[in-house]
Formats: sequence, C-alpha cells, structure tokens
Amino acid sequence: MKKHVTIIATILLIAGFTGCSKYDDSDLWNNVNNLEQRVKTLEDRVHQMNTEIDAIRAIVDALNAGSVITHITPTANGYTITFSGNREPITINHGNNGAPGTNAPVIGIREDAGVYYWTITANGSTDWLTDAQGQKLPVSGIAPIMGVDADGYWTVNGIQITGADGQPVKASGDSGDSFFSDVSDDEHAVTFTLANGVVIVIPKAENLTIALEIDNTLFFSYDETREYLITLSGVGSIIITKPDGWKASIKGATLSITAPPLANTFAEKDGEIAITVVGNNTTVNKTFTVSVRDFNHIIDFEEPGIEDYLAGPTAYGANLYDGHPQQYVGYYNAATELYMLINEDIWYGGYNFWSGGIAISRWNDMLTDGFINQCSVYYSDPATGNGGYNGSETFAVATGYNDPTGWSGQCSISFQDNTQECLFDHFYITNTTYAVLCMQQGGGSARAFSYANHDWFKLVIEGIGKNGNSTGTIDVYLADFRTADSPGIITKWTPVDLLPLGAVTEIKFDMQSSDTGVAGMNTPAYFCFDNLALKK
Repeated sequence: MKKHVTIIATILLIAGFTGCSKYDDSDLWNNVNNLEQRVKTLEDRVHQMNTEIDAIRAIVDALNAGSVITHITPTANGYTITFSGNREPITINHGNNGAPGTNAPVIGIREDAGVYYWTITANGSTDWLTDAQGQKLPVSGIAPIMGVDADGYWTVNGIQITGADGQPVKASGDSGDSFFSDVSDDEHAVTFTLANGVVIVIPKAENLTIALEIDNTLFFSYDETREYLITLSGVGSIIITKPDGWKASIKGATLSITAPPLANTFAEKDGEIAITVVGNNTTVNKTFTVSVRDFNHIIDFEEPGIEDYLAGPTAYGANLYDGHPQQYVGYYNAATELYMLINEDIWYGGYNFWSGGIAISRWNDMLTDGFINQCSVYYSDPATGNGGYNGSETFAVATGYNDPTGWSGQCSISFQDNTQECLFDHFYITNTTYAVLCMQQGGGSARAFSYANHDWFKLVIEGIGKNGNSTGTIDVYLADFRTADSPGIITKWTPVDLLPLGAVTEIKFDMQSSDTGVAGMNTPAYFCFDNLALKK
C-alpha cells in the first residue's frame, strides 16, 4: 500500500510540473500526507486486531486449564493481565468497537458443546469462522490472522471477508476499535466481555501468586547449581518436593536448584520438582522436570567471531548462495570440532542454501511471509526481544529434507574426521516464521493446517555411528493437529533429548509433513535450534 502512495505522488508531481506557471502543490501534499496517515492507521488497526485475537485465545486457554489471574495492571490504554501457570501476559486496550460508521469485522468466540470456536461478524452478520473444509476453528487451535489485501479489503488468513450482502468488506476503522467491549474486576475475579456479547470470567489468585519464568524441562550437569528469580505473595506456607539427591530451596526472591554429584550413585537422574504455595483460601502449584546429564560443551552460537557466520544482509540470507562476495558454506565450532555445512548444489554447482544446510542467524521477523524471510525464527523473547533461546541473540536455522526430486538434501552436524564420536545430549528447537505463517495461512501449493485434516509437521533426527550405520531416530513434532487436544504449532523454544541416539559421529535431520504431494513436501522444510549440549 505504501508503494501505491509513492506512485500516486509521482504521477501528480509530474502533472504539476508540466505547466509554465508557478504551481501551488500544498493541497496535493496535504492529500498525500493524509493518505499516508490513513495507511498508517490501517496498519496499526491490523496489528491491534491480531494482538487482541491472541489475547482472546490466551483467555480461553487459561479458562480451559483452570488458571487464575495473578496480576491485573492498568496501563495508559487498557490493562496488562498475568495468569498463573507460566503463561505469557496479555495486553488489552480500551476501544469503542461498533461506533457509527465503522465497518471493520469483529472476531469473537462462541461456545458449542462445551468448546469455544472462533466467529466473525461483518456488516451485521455473524458466522462461524471455518477452515478450507468448512470446519469450525477451535480457539485452542490456529488463531485467525487479520489482514488487508492489495485491493484494500479485509482478509482472514489471506481470504477476503464477505458481508451479509456477499460482497467483500472494504478495510477501514479507527485504531481505537476493540474486540473487547469491557474488562472489569472485583475482589475475586476478572470479567471479560467481548464485542459480540460473550462473557468470560477468570478467578483471581486471591492475593496468592507465584511467578517463575522457567522451562518445563531443565537439563543440568552434575553438581551444578542454578538460581532463578521467583516472586511470591500472599503465601502462608511453601512445600517443595524433588527427586532424591537433588537440592531445591527458596530464599527471598531466589529459587536455588542443585543437581546431585556424579559420586552419588543413589541419586535420581531425572524427576519432577513441584513447588506448592498455600494461602488463606487457595493453593497454587508450579511443576517442572529436571534431568542431570554428563555433558561438557554447549554450542550457543554466541562465541567471539560468530558475526562471520551470520546470514544476511537481510532475512533472506543472500550470502548463503553461490556467487555472493561474502558467501560462506558453513559453520565450524572450534571447541568441539563440529561442522554445520551448506550442501553442495548437484544441479548448478557451488553451495546454495536451497540444497539444504545450516546457517547462523539473528533474524526474528515474525510478520513477513515467504522465503524472503527464511532465516527468521518465529520467537521474540519477552525480556530482550531477541530470537535465540533464553533471550540470546543468535541461533541456527536449518533447511533440507529427503526430497524425492533431489532438489534439496538433508542437513547434518558432524565431525570432519568420521572416526570421532560424541554423545549429543540435548538441544532446543522451534519453528521459523516462513514455516509458521505457511502452516497458518497456506500459500502456493501448501495448504493451511487444520484439525479437520489431522495435519502434522515433524523433524526426524537420526544418529550415525563411525561405522556409517544408523544408531536410531527421534521424532519431534513442530506442528501437531492429529487430535482435538494436540498442541498445534510450536512457537516457543522446546527441549529435545538426544541421548537415545548414543555415541555418534553425525546427526542428520529430515523433515516430513502431512501436506505432501507427488513433487515432495509442500510445507517449508525449515526449523531452528540453539544451545546444543554434548559430551566429547
């Protein structure tokens, strides 16, 4: 839409300079500036819509999980609300949805047989929001994505919205409009009223809160101690249970966890730590899994000189292709002697990322779709804004699979000397923006994922021993819609245990999808990983 503004301005300026007399172009520039402001307002409106859709889904997820509200904080424009259970906080802005002259569509929800589904209201007509097969979309599944197409009409997941008259709905609406008509709280609960009249009530924690940002699975080395910030209020007593041989304690605002030493052969290597805080009239629990491992290296891609390996100059990564002046063909970690390379192109020669490989990235553009954004991770750390694991900047992006056409190949992590072996212990994975937006919206030959189609997208990790034989495989689902309670698309860093592969000289990555045709997989074959732990 910005390009259209530029073209209009250029044409009118040319027309203005063709005359001989002095030309007063102030009205023209006022019109152009007004148009640019309208475009900016519409862009803000789309962003606000999608933010509020995420907030609605978070509220329904909290309701289904039995979570309580631990904090509600007024802001200049609305509220920031925090839930128990290590859930991301949400922000809701005040609005005036339904104001006269506003024809923007309204995304809402409605309950059917005990399940909440998405609805859409356009030009006074409310309908279920459905997928390509006409199936209602559960709120716990894929969230709809609002947008505006090149012709200036509202879209949901890239498809034009039609009103009661069957015509597409022209995009307009003030940035203040909201899918929430009211948010109110009292001593015991917060009440959310949506613009379509649906009311959801979430109880408060009755002044008893536990705030702890921590992974669901923690990997420790032997005798390692870690400390985590924990915030407690309204606590009468605290109960901590832990595996045998482990230490866990809370002192002030610090949770301290110590793994057992290697010499303690009676200690449990794996188990669950549960923190139970008890107040006057309620109890809040926080549980997570711990595992002690014998690893001595972590590749986190933050070492000095990593800038030489970064994909760029944009999120497309032009330097990952043959002929680029600053092209590189792979990453080498000196501490472990491991290589992560780009495959040689069997069709054109040289080294091209489309043939499969691993690159190092700091890109985390979560809005731009398509391969031009192939090096972006679909994650932004709440504290740092970075895309890497645990708030770090840098991570690896991998592409490639066992392509029947031979266009792309599998990528791997390996020693140059295939007589060397190590124990890969664990790493963290998540999706790229390219893959996520494709699975949400479809595009090209790829379809949008749905529970109706029981779609899935998985990473297959294979270990290769120094004799060249497979030591086994591990399947990890990056998206799972196989059953009604499947988690959908992964959008957070997720730990993967690699120890079952045993001692290997190489680990190979393959990708598979339910959306596969005669020419191969339609889902973009990409994933991201970080903090690879191993023993060498």
